[in-house]
Amino acid sequence: MKKQIGILALCATILGLAACNDLSSPQATIGTAYQALKSNHLKDFVETLKDKALEKYGNSAGMSELQNLLAGLDVKPGRTEMTDEKLDPMRRPILRNYQAEVLVKKTGEKTDPWRPFLQMKVECQTSYMQSFPQRNFPHRPWDPDECWLPGGNPPAYCSDYYSEHTWCQITQIDPVY
Repeated sequence: MKKQIGILALCATILGLAACNDLSSPQATIGTAYQALKSNHLKDFVETLKDKALEKYGNSAGMSELQNLLAGLDVKPGRTEMTDEKLDPMRRPILRNYQAEVLVKKTGEKTDPWRPFLQMKVECQTSYMQSFPQRNFPHRPWDPDECWLPGGNPPAYCSDYYSEHTWCQITQIDPVY
């Protein structure tokens, strides 16, 4: 009985992870988009897109076009470089733009002829949610004026009082070939 429960828990964990879309970084977003393409999950694929990429590839025909381009190819991420960053008044990043490449080679090829195939632009937005210390916060006095006044240089402990959430979406996809 314990063995059956353990197997059931393992299956639930695997299924739960497989259904999770990770949009927390440019690389994770591109990986999620590729998995959705491979699995033919249009809804999951569309979640990874925005702007020009959504207009061009955010439908069945656009998704099929990319699937056909990548048919018979092994795919891996290439370089990812940040091209732009916008900061909030506390000098925390709120918007970052990246240029990323996708490398390919023919499926089954043993040598290492990876070549650039797609260039992507990825936009990552970060939001911050203010939280408050618990009663009897263990290690520091809390001064909200010190942490949230715009234009200041908040002490490092201020990061203990907010949570950060980043989500990324592909804004443009350009074939390189």
